[in-house]
Amino acid sequence: MSFGTQSQRRWLRRTVVFAIVALGFGLRLWFALKITPRQVSDAHTYSNMALAFVAGEGYQSAGLPSAYIPIGYPLALAGVEHLFGTDPGVARVANAVFALGTMLGLFTIARAVTRSRLAATLTLLLFALYPADI
Repeated sequence: MSFGTQSQRRWLRRTVVFAIVALGFGLRLWFALKITPRQVSDAHTYSNMALAFVAGEGYQSAGLPSAYIPIGYPLALAGVEHLFGTDPGVARVANAVFALGTMLGLFTIARAVTRSRLAATLTLLLFALYPADI
């Protein structure tokens, strides 16, 4: 039983991956625009650190210079907030965009580790629908 030519099957596989990534991004963007959760714990800390960066106060936690918390996310968030403003909605939309990179990276790693397109696609689908990341 054949499902078309090799190029048609490749196009179908890519379309499925694109659709899953679009679904995952769409869910995250919808949540970012429609839901306003209260910032708690890490989200609050990272947001405050990013705001300190944007304000030119450097990398600090609770008003003191710190190397305790990883710098990557607060620095990326500070860059986005520097360009687009410090409204919490900007950070929520940025998280949806950051998730695009996570989804594509996850698919690539899953495919490399398992050597299976199906496993990588299912991994991508599970992450795209994972409520804790949305």
